[in-house]
This record gives sequence, structure tokens and C-alpha cells, in this order.
Amino acid sequence: TADRTERSMGRGFASVVPFLAVAAMAFGASAVSVGRDRFIGKNIVNKAWGLPLYFAAQVLFAMAVPLFR
Repeated sequence: TADRTERSMGRGFASVVPFLAVAAMAFGASAVSVGRDRFIGKNIVNKAWGLPLYFAAQVLFAMAVPLFR
């Protein structure tokens, strides 16, 4: 049954895990930049690293979707 499940998911869940792990860490780090910007003090540095990290995370999440097929 595990083999059938893996075949139905395409290349298997193991091939998706690195994309999801990196995307989740990048998304979490971008949330830290938002928190710093809102609660510690507004600073362009927070946006300079937080915004690109947020969009990179979204791209990685999107790249992981076809790997499930």
C-alpha cells in the first residue's frame, strides 16, 4: 500500500520535503522581519531582507506543488 500511495503522489513526498522545509523557514524569517518592523521600530533594513524572503518562500511553495503529481 505504501508503494501505491507513493506512485499516486508522483515522485513521492520525500522529494517535496526540502522545498517545503526551506520555504517554511524563509516564510518564518520574513514574519520575524514584519514583527521587528511593527513592534521594535520601523527600519528599511527589515523590509530589505523580509520582503524578498517572503516572495522567495512563496515561489518555493509554488514549485513544490507540481512535485505532488
